[in-house]
Amino acid sequence: MSGEEGRAEVREQIERLEAVKDFIIGFLEASPVRDAATREMWVEDAKEAFYDVVSAYDALRAGKGEKEERAASAASLLEMARSRVNQVSSELKAFNTDVAEDLCKRLIEAFEGASQAISLQAGAKRPPGGPPSKAVDKLGEDSYVLLCSSCGKVAAVFRTDVPKLSTTEEKAILFEGVTRSNHFDMTNAGVIFERLEQGNVRGLNDYVEHLVEGGVDAYCPNCDRAYCKDHWDLEEEWDEGFYDCTYGTCPEGHRRLLDD
Repeated sequence: MSGEEGRAEVREQIERLEAVKDFIIGFLEASPVRDAATREMWVEDAKEAFYDVVSAYDALRAGKGEKEERAASAASLLEMARSRVNQVSSELKAFNTDVAEDLCKRLIEAFEGASQAISLQAGAKRPPGGPPSKAVDKLGEDSYVLLCSSCGKVAAVFRTDVPKLSTTEEKAILFEGVTRSNHFDMTNAGVIFERLEQGNVRGLNDYVEHLVEGGVDAYCPNCDRAYCKDHWDLEEEWDEGFYDCTYGTCPEGHRRLLDD
């Protein structure tokens, strides 16, 4: 597909998504089921889902920055849009009608079409590289990363620092994973950093599970491997517009709850 054909495809898919968005807004505004404040909020959610997709394409076409940077910005905005689409879908499902169910299906199909078209324009590819030679890499004193078993990119980070919202300026163990971030009291440092030093990711996860539900979200216990965000197939679940949880399926097909 030529560059002009690709751009035409993106425009067509965005117009399709806009039409679905307008149908959803019409449905919400005509619905007598929900109170006015809720309807207004859900209408705005539908608009934001569409505008995030448009912003993704605008970021890709922007004249500033390298192509890779623009592609990364577009991908980030599409990820935001996907989350918003999931939110709108959950709101529609709350009506429990055939019309709402059809609109939900059309919204997801239209979003996937637009997302794929934009991603193709961005030259989206799977992360380069292959399996790393080790599971854990030490970056410095009390600073470690878990490496993605599929591509070698950073899957999770453990380091000591002062949490952003701390009022005591006391250091803690900061964890940054696939779906969430946490910080743990320094009394846990001995065990956590010892297991990281040993490359014992299963033991690390077992210990972290005692500190936070779900343990290390980047880690798949069935595989005994960690995976980065690009290699987890993430599924957010929403309940009437409110975030509920995120499930992930690893490259080997194992599904687990990553964030609740």
